[in-house]
Amino acid sequence: MRDSWCLFGRFLCDINVTM
Repeated sequence: MRDSWCLFGRFLCDINVTM
């Protein structure tokens, strides 16, 4: 699901990776 967030928004992707 990380890829989805990364595609949606880099900021969200960073948060997802942190969490």
